[in-house]
Amino acid sequence: AMRSRGDFGANIGWMRAAGLSVGLTDQLGSAFSALRVDPSCWGALLIHVDDFGGIDEVLEKLLILRRQIPNVPVILVSWRVARDDFGSERLPLADVTLRDPVAMASLEAGLAFAADNNRQWRQRCASQRESSAHESE
Repeated sequence: AMRSRGDFGANIGWMRAAGLSVGLTDQLGSAFSALRVDPSCWGALLIHVDDFGGIDEVLEKLLILRRQIPNVPVILVSWRVARDDFGSERLPLADVTLRDPVAMASLEAGLAFAADNNRQWRQRCASQRESSAHESE
């Protein structure tokens, strides 16, 4: 899901040159289905949200996906955001948000921050599961 107003082809080339396997689809549902079948095959999920009607259109699906499969880093790409966001404030939605067009340095940093932020997200999900388990005892 990575078409964009910028030239994402260069980013895809960089990722492949770095040894990453890159799959492209314009079907968000089929990408999420494939992710659910075998999450271990995925290093990260990059979603160009503008291609799917913007964040409002994918918000609910993302919230559900993040709870169901917390261990796959999610990077959102949009030309509608003011700047790259590598912080952890939006973890229920994504690990990182990048402004389109995406500079190579931003993509590289985004992949690294997404992995770090995803560790925090997994810990948060695990502690929520533990507290839920204690409440039901």
